[in-house]
Amino acid sequence: MTVTYESNLEKAEELMKNAVGKVLSDFWRVFPKKVSKDVFTRLRFRESGVDVTVRYMTLATRRNQIATDIQREIHRLVTSTDDVEFAYPHMQVLMKEK
Repeated sequence: MTVTYESNLEKAEELMKNAVGKVLSDFWRVFPKKVSKDVFTRLRFRESGVDVTVRYMTLATRRNQIATDIQREIHRLVTSTDDVEFAYPHMQVLMKEK
């Protein structure tokens, strides 16, 4: 996801990791012990915000559905917080008073 520069980046990363943990917790119980259950985030600065990417191991046969479920959970978590906002391309016009 891309968040605004005004967003709390640490909280954005935490929300994403929590979303992954919630969706994958049942699957992780049946993962072989040698498969990593670690969740990693990566940041990348862009013109209109900061890309926050989450990386995790998943089941190849359920990858698309799991990714969609995680994205739904991320959306739910972000929209319920006050200090993390989605960034999107838009324009703001400010009129000066004379």
